[in-house]
Amino acid sequence: MADEIAALPGVKCTYGTMSRTAQPARINGAETTIDLYSYGDAMLDDAKRSVASGDLSKVYGDSGYALAIFSDATRLNVGDSVTVNGQTLEIACVLSEGIGSISGAPVIVCSGETFTRLTGETHYMLLNVLAEKDISDAAVQKLYALAGDAAVSDNRELQSEVNGSYWVFRLAAYGFLAIISLITVLNIVNSISMGVSARTRQYGAMRAVGMEGRQITRMIAAEAVTYAACGTVTGLVLGLALHHLIYAKIVITHFGGVWRVPTESIALIVLLVAVSCVAAVHGPARRIRNMPITATINEL
Repeated sequence: MADEIAALPGVKCTYGTMSRTAQPARINGAETTIDLYSYGDAMLDDAKRSVASGDLSKVYGDSGYALAIFSDATRLNVGDSVTVNGQTLEIACVLSEGIGSISGAPVIVCSGETFTRLTGETHYMLLNVLAEKDISDAAVQKLYALAGDAAVSDNRELQSEVNGSYWVFRLAAYGFLAIISLITVLNIVNSISMGVSARTRQYGAMRAVGMEGRQITRMIAAEAVTYAACGTVTGLVLGLALHHLIYAKIVITHFGGVWRVPTESIALIVLLVAVSCVAAVHGPARRIRNMPITATINEL
C-alpha cells in the first residue's frame, strides 16, 4: 500500500510507523512500560527541527540507539538506557515534540530496522502520506480507494492553517528584530554625526594648520570604532548572560542539553555593527572635508 500510494501523482512520499503500546521494558534498570514507536528516515529527517538535546544521527538504521519524546510526567535524558526484550538501547537525543503516548508511558522512538529487530513486528500501525499542495481530487480519491477499510485522516486544511500561523509569527518576530537592528544602526550613525558636529570648530582649526582630509577621516573612524567596540563588548557580555539564563530556565530545565555560545548570531551582530561604523564615518567625514576652512575659522 505504501508503494502504491507513493506512486500517485501529487504524492511526495509515504512513511509508516510501527508501534507497541505498554511494552514491558526497563529504564535504567527499573521495571516499567513504554510506548515504543518506529520512525522512518523521512520522519527522522523532519524531527531534526525538534531536537532539544543529543545527536539524532545515531538513531538511523539498525542501531543501539533510540530517541525520547519529552513529557513533563516521564522525563528521559540523553544517555539513559532502555531495555526491550533483553536488548538495550541508549537514548541518543530528546525531541521537544513528536508522536504522543497512548498508555501514558514514556515514549521511545527508534528506526524501523531497530523496531523490527526488537519486536519482530513488520506491519505499520500508521501510514503517513505527504502530498504536494496541488494534489488533484482524483489522486485523493484513489488514495481513499487504496486505503480500503483503513481510517483516513485528511489534515491538509489544518496544516494550511498551522503554516499560516507559523509564518505570521515568523514575520512578526523578524520584523521586530529588523526594527531593533535599524534602531541600532541609526543610533550609531547619529551618535557619530552629533559628535563630529559638536567638534566642527576643532576639526576646522586642525585643517587650518595642515591636517589632511584622510587624517580627519581616521580620527572620526577611531571614534566610531571606540563606540562600536565598547558597545559590542558590553552588549555581548550582558546579552550572553541573559541568553544563558533564559536557555537554562526554559530549555535545559525541561528538555536537558547543554548551552552553547550562539556564534552565528554573534557574527551577524558584529557584521551589522561594522557596517554601521562604515556608514557612520562616511557622511560626517565627507561633510567636514567639503566645508570651507574659512567658514570654520570665522566661527572661531
